[in-house]
Formats: sequence, C-alpha cells, structure tokens
Amino acid sequence: MKSSQNYFPFSLENAVGHSYCSATREAGSTKRQAEFAAGRFCAAQALQKAGFSGTPIIGTRSNRAPDWPQGWVGSITHTSLSPGEAFVSAVVARAEAMRSIGVDSEQIMESKTASDVESLLLNPCEKALFENESNQHLDFLTFLTLIFSVKESVFKCLNPLVSKFFEFHDVAVRKIRWQEGEVDLELLTPLSPEFGKGYLLCGRFALNGRLVHTLVEVAHE
Repeated sequence: MKSSQNYFPFSLENAVGHSYCSATREAGSTKRQAEFAAGRFCAAQALQKAGFSGTPIIGTRSNRAPDWPQGWVGSITHTSLSPGEAFVSAVVARAEAMRSIGVDSEQIMESKTASDVESLLLNPCEKALFENESNQHLDFLTFLTLIFSVKESVFKCLNPLVSKFFEFHDVAVRKIRWQEGEVDLELLTPLSPEFGKGYLLCGRFALNGRLVHTLVEVAHE
C-alpha cells in the first residue's frame, strides 16, 4: 500500500486526524483483505496524527465496523479504482470533540450498477430533485453515486449511536447546496428516541475526478 496524506476534501475543526492511501493487492491476498488492511493502516495513521499515544489498535465489531480505541470515534472507507488497486481513507476525532462521524468514497457508478440500485436508492422526491435541479450540475450517474455515498455516510455515522440497521429509503436527501458542497438529509424512520422521524442532518460532499467523497458528523449539543 502507498501512503499519500496530502489529500482530504473536507475542512474539519473537530476531526483532528485523517489519512488516505492507495491499497495495492499483494500476491496471495484477496481484494477484501488488501482493502481491510489498508483501512486499518490509514486509521492507525490518522490516530497517530491526532495525538493518540501508544500503538493504535482498531478492532472489529460483530457487524464488521471498526471498534475504535476508548475516547475516539472515526470512520473508514474504501472503493476500488481498478483491478488490484483501491482508494482508502480514514478520519478520526476525540470523542469529547465529536459524537460520531461517517465518511464514504465511491467511484462513479457504471450504468449497469445504476440500473440495479436506482429503485433501492432513490425515492420520488430525490428523482424530482435531479430532474428539476441537479441535472444542471452533474450527470445522472454522478448524482446517483452522490446519493448512495451520502446515505452510506449517514449509516456509518448513526449506526454506532443507535445500534440499529437501516435502509437507504429510511433517509431522504432534501436539498443539495452545490456551491457550499453540502447536502440536507432527513430521517424518514425513527431509529431511537433521539434520532426520530424528521431528524435533520447535514452532509458534505466533494467531487474529485471519478471519485465522490461524502462526510456526515454528529456533534455534541
């Protein structure tokens, strides 16, 4: 894997460590093994950059999500770029600074993938959002990838707080603010007493070549 720490698309006041790298599959390893190892490598680098003392150990929960060291929160993402190579990124924050964070990066979907997931991903309001406004800013495949990615970031951010699985249709994108690089989202299904139906979140996004990056965070009140 190659470490490349100069690129991170978001400015985060409270998230105090981030890292990204290129995961290249070694002989004898599977794609999943290579990306898993690269994700843990990036996460350890992010923790060290943030001031974590000692050797960072990132465990794995029963749902395969990262189990962060006590006092820390974070998120890892990886997406394939070409056969044998992937983009991998991690961001961390001290738990006293932020309650939870979710980050996701996706390569823009191919037409076949888009046709397979469109009905699972988009609700009528989101389809209207593209038809009435978003098609002036980007093509449908990039739009669909953005919706997919920001909902993935919502899941990564909220799942540790609610300990509950939820689907794409449980979250709705209400507005995309193109100049600010922000997305307004709303929960359509209650996930907990705190995160009920109608709960509003704000995500961020960045487009970088063939990659779409998104981030969602929940701060302390």
